[in-house]
Amino acid sequence: MDTRDVVDLQVFMLAAGATGLLLGALGSTRMELLGRNANLVRAIEEAPLGIALLEHHSDRLSVAFANPTFLRFTPDAVPILLRLQQIPEFEGDVPSSGRTLHWTVKPASASPPGETLIAIVRDVTEQRRREHAEQHQRRMVAIGEIAGGMAHELNNLLHPIINLSQQARKDAVTKPERLSKALSIIEDSARGSARLVRQVLSFARNEEEIGGGTELVAALRDSIALLTSTLPPTFAIMLTHDVPAALVNLTRTEVTQIVTNLVVNALDATDQRGHVTLHVGQPANGSVTVTVKDDGPGISAEDAERIMEPFFTTKPHGRGTGLGLAVVRDLLLRRNGSIKLTTQAPQGACFVLSIQSTAE
Repeated sequence: MDTRDVVDLQVFMLAAGATGLLLGALGSTRMELLGRNANLVRAIEEAPLGIALLEHHSDRLSVAFANPTFLRFTPDAVPILLRLQQIPEFEGDVPSSGRTLHWTVKPASASPPGETLIAIVRDVTEQRRREHAEQHQRRMVAIGEIAGGMAHELNNLLHPIINLSQQARKDAVTKPERLSKALSIIEDSARGSARLVRQVLSFARNEEEIGGGTELVAALRDSIALLTSTLPPTFAIMLTHDVPAALVNLTRTEVTQIVTNLVVNALDATDQRGHVTLHVGQPANGSVTVTVKDDGPGISAEDAERIMEPFFTTKPHGRGTGLGLAVVRDLLLRRNGSIKLTTQAPQGACFVLSIQSTAE
């Protein structure tokens, strides 16, 4: 290894945050320094991550160093290199030959600004596949949370259809006025059943919205209507809003999934005897705020630290999966949004959702 190799490697070590190793090596003999650098080179060469140093020249970006994994992952890195010529740093997934590669590119701290970049590439194909499978499973969990209530409500709608149909057969000749009233009730119940089924199908199919986004207030109103039919009469959902409409970067299905998880949590927190309020704020700074507040006992400071973790739950065994808030957070993060808890016990739980606006 010549002197230039040693210098290049020291630059890489600084950029990668290995300053402690380098500072320790500076106090050693030249042979010790070369030995440590050789070990680091071997570790980089055999790393399962793609690692490279990229150098800016006057009109192009070239690869100054690349380990074998980087070369294997990126047989044709020209498109991404062209993109990196225009921006100082980049992080994101890039499809490549049937795989998904996650690129992280940042300026090397030991070089003049913009001259040297450090790139790390990971194969996240299997990870993304698992994430998609988990998202599907979470959808099934959300559907399961309301399936029992839907079945009960559908059964209530079918009772008058069955009973009054039997009564109508008897009254067809002798009591025409009573027959007319019975048929009206049958029709209303049948339409209500069909509406409930359509709402469930729309939710289950995960239909994507086409166009400039989803109108949030209307989507919330429809989601609440769907949930209300499954809730006990001792629990209420209220919707208020500062604006009559707001376009957001969510599908109607995602809105329903978010509302379902938050309302089910509030239902359990209030022991099915309380209310939850959803308030849509005025759009600002490219986002719309939705505040979801219940009148339950609230969440302790200790539990608040873990409340968003998957499978963490404060509910008794058998009454919750611990996925509700994790599902909501995941949905919002994928759409560049966020959720945070803003209160602690005993004030009731209050969550603030920030959703990206798609308004012009």
